[in-house]
Amino acid sequence: MRSAAPGDARNAIAGGSPASVAREATDLDARPSPLDAAGGAPGAVEEDRQDAGRGGAAAPVAGGAQGPGPGGSPDAGTGGAPEAQAGGASDAGPGCGSASSFPQRKGLARQIHRACLAWALFGGAVLLSVVAVNLASVVGGVFGRPFPGDFELTEIGVAVAAFAFLPWCQLTDADVSADVFTARVGARWIARFRLAGALVALLVAAVLVWRMSAGLSDQRDHGYVSAILSVPIWWAYVPILVSLALLAAAALVRALESAARS
Repeated sequence: MRSAAPGDARNAIAGGSPASVAREATDLDARPSPLDAAGGAPGAVEEDRQDAGRGGAAAPVAGGAQGPGPGGSPDAGTGGAPEAQAGGASDAGPGCGSASSFPQRKGLARQIHRACLAWALFGGAVLLSVVAVNLASVVGGVFGRPFPGDFELTEIGVAVAAFAFLPWCQLTDADVSADVFTARVGARWIARFRLAGALVALLVAAVLVWRMSAGLSDQRDHGYVSAILSVPIWWAYVPILVSLALLAAAALVRALESAARS
C-alpha cells in the first residue's frame, strides 16, 4: 500500500471510513521518524554530538582512519605505524643508550657492547650500595650508632662507579657534548669529528691503563690501607682498570664505525 502523506491522512480522518482511517494511521505509525533517520533517540543524538565535539568516536582515535591518509599510508591518520610512534627508527643516533640502538653491531663489537652494558649495570649497583651505606650512617647517627668508615667506602665506591660508566657512555655517544660549531655541518663531517674524539678517548684510555697499573703495583707493594676500615687501597684499582680496558675497546669500536661513515 502506498504510504499516505500527512495531508492525505487528515483528509481520510476528516471524511473517510473508519477502516481507511485506521489503515492510514497505521501507515503513519510505521513511517520512520526524523530522529530514527538521524541515528537514534534524542539522548543518543546528543551523546553522538558530544563525542564528536571531543574528537570523534573511540575506535577511530585509537586505530586511525580506515582509509589511507593524506600521505597514502593506511596509518597516516594516527601519524604512522605503531612501531614508529613507540620507538622511532631502530638506529636513533647519538645519545641513545638503548641496546637496540646499534643493531648493525655483530661479532666482537656486539660482545663489547654487551660487556659495556653489564659493566655499567655493575657501576649502578655499586652506586646504590654507596647510597645504602650513607643512609645507614645517617639513621645510625640518629640513634647514636653511626656507620664506621662510611666516607671511606663512599670515596672508593663513587670512584669505581664513575669509571664503570665511561665505556657505556663512549659506546653509545652518551657523553656530554656541545654542538655549537657542528649544528650546521653535514653528516660526513660529524662522523669525522666523532672519529677524532674516539681516537682521543682511545689514547687517553691507553695512557690511564698504563699509569693505573703502575699505581696498583705501588699501592699493593707498600701495603696502603684506609684509615678506619683498613681496606687495601689497591682493591679499588682492579675494577677501575677493567673499566679503562673496556673504555679503550669501546673507543676502538666507535672509531671504526665513524671511519666507515666518513
